[in-house]
Amino acid sequence: MKSLFYLNKYLVKYKYYILLGLIFIICSNFFGVYMPKIIDQAADNLTSFAEKQNIIDSDDKSEIWSLGISLALTFMGFALLKGIFLFFTRQTIIVMSRLIEFDLKNEIFAKYQSLNISFYKQNKTGDLMNRISEDV
Repeated sequence: MKSLFYLNKYLVKYKYYILLGLIFIICSNFFGVYMPKIIDQAADNLTSFAEKQNIIDSDDKSEIWSLGISLALTFMGFALLKGIFLFFTRQTIIVMSRLIEFDLKNEIFAKYQSLNISFYKQNKTGDLMNRISEDV
């Protein structure tokens, strides 16, 4: 865990990406969790409305169809909003991780520039390149 504390400076540097990603996560989860509750309430209202109006037994079911369609559109709208916020969450977090990766690679490269020739004689070039490209 000690090695992870080193990354805290990047979390502070990119705090706005983290906050924006957190907001997107909250919004995405809100629409994901609240969607069944809205659907449940709408279905209960639809059933009680149909029973009050005695629409189930009548031939004119246009009102119940319009309520059902609005229920389906609400469900699709919530699903669409959840998907949009999930996309923004992923994009924000991925952009932040790429920026941190770029900073880490530049930091390692700057360190390599300051080392003397004896360091390069003791270490293989492939190992050093792997450190920058893969290990970060």
